[in-house]
Amino acid sequence: RLAGVYDQNRNQDIENITLGINNEAETKGGRVVALWQASDTVDARFSYNYVKADKDINSIMEGNGLQYTDRKAVNDFAATSYERHSQAVLEINWELPNEWLFTSVTSHQRSLMEREFDSDQSEIAGQNQAVASNIKGAVNQEFRLQSVGNDFWDWTAGIFYQDSEAETPVYVDNFLLVGTPLPTFTTFVAEVTGPAFNDSEEYALFLHNAFHLTDNGTLTLGIRYNYLERYNQQTFEQLAFILDGDDRIGPLDTTIIEGVPQDVQDLDYDAFTGTLKYQHTLADGLMVYGSYDRGWRSGSANIGGQPLPADWAAFEEESSDNFELGLKWNFLEGRGLLNLTGYYQTYEDFHYGANNVLYVLVDGSFAQGSPVVNADEVSSTGLEAEVTYLIMENWSFTASMSYNKTQFEKFDNAPCNDPSQDLTTPGDYATCDLKGVAAGSQPEWSGVITSEYHTNVGDYNMEWYLRGLLKAEGERDDVDVDRTISGYGFVDIFTGLRSNDGVWDISLWAKNMFDEEAR
Repeated sequence: RLAGVYDQNRNQDIENITLGINNEAETKGGRVVALWQASDTVDARFSYNYVKADKDINSIMEGNGLQYTDRKAVNDFAATSYERHSQAVLEINWELPNEWLFTSVTSHQRSLMEREFDSDQSEIAGQNQAVASNIKGAVNQEFRLQSVGNDFWDWTAGIFYQDSEAETPVYVDNFLLVGTPLPTFTTFVAEVTGPAFNDSEEYALFLHNAFHLTDNGTLTLGIRYNYLERYNQQTFEQLAFILDGDDRIGPLDTTIIEGVPQDVQDLDYDAFTGTLKYQHTLADGLMVYGSYDRGWRSGSANIGGQPLPADWAAFEEESSDNFELGLKWNFLEGRGLLNLTGYYQTYEDFHYGANNVLYVLVDGSFAQGSPVVNADEVSSTGLEAEVTYLIMENWSFTASMSYNKTQFEKFDNAPCNDPSQDLTTPGDYATCDLKGVAAGSQPEWSGVITSEYHTNVGDYNMEWYLRGLLKAEGERDDVDVDRTISGYGFVDIFTGLRSNDGVWDISLWAKNMFDEEAR
């Protein structure tokens, strides 16, 4: 199979009025997939994906007479993003004589992401930053052995290995206009470079079991052992120049700072994760289940655009426990389907991404950092429901609803911006107690209603259809900007002609039909 894509668009339709340019985006990609049936018992599947994307990323500015709905940017140079990704995957399956199945999955991934942007987002040269994330190579290998079609016990056992090497150069220009004893002003530039290296190796062993205890009941038990070694290193070099027009005079001074302290450059973690689940069929078309899952994410050192405070050098591993109950009901002889799920999840040392927090540099000036830090305890409670009903043979209706409340249960040292706290010592930053505050900016409530009607068009082996979609979201709290964001809803309408066998489809659509705006 061969496939390709080309896409060009106005990329959120933002105009930079300082430079007189409009945001544009261009994406190109391709995919090839090959399947080889080597014998009755051996097959191999190879796939290769490649995608490249160029985008303007000038940001919307608000203030000085500009509204966010104007979609105007004012930065003094073009902010751009470039991405290139490729991935190759080889899967081999071998059916063994004893009816076991052996599977090997091998993959190799390369990824390059480059961004240049105006950090101060103004028409005056203030701070420019360039970041390049280069995953030179990520190799994954997994071997699995599994039983096939056993009456009582189905199992899968396997091993997993991953090796990844990445380099992230960071370049920052800080422009500072300083008055001198002469009746002139001199512009100084602090040029900061900080190449970061991120290498990791991961190993895992896993065993997954399904016990068919009765004709109606199945017990699932899975366990996985994870071990990960990670190396992080980032050395900053700061050079000071005088800016004379477009020329830089100097350097006047050179400063070298180790961004990742020696004691957190080499890190290793290990953990057990797993699942325990029981599902039971109460009647034809009615099934209930309950499950417990143990989750885990490793820690790492923080990488930033400038040296970060010692407290932000690294973050620890995160663990979670999830309890879930659910019901699936196929009713009215298949015309209706109801899914219900309720869950409660707790996290320890939750990975929280602080955003643009002010801290004091060695020279007494201020900088902003967005580190990942550990929140002591977080809880998440949720309920999801979905119902689908066939009103008539050619008229269907679906409605879904989701409620999720995720909040900090204990987090009294959260990095934040509090102007009432006096910051004077290098490395100082403000902290807040976020207990009871939403962990994230997702709405607690959201819902979708969709319905479609179709009818045959004469004897032309085609049908006309009309489909509508209503999506609504409740208000949400955004901790980063200390603001409650209003809820909103919008309507999409689709209509068109399609062949009865699904070979072709011609559609006309209107999205956000009533031009709803939300910030």
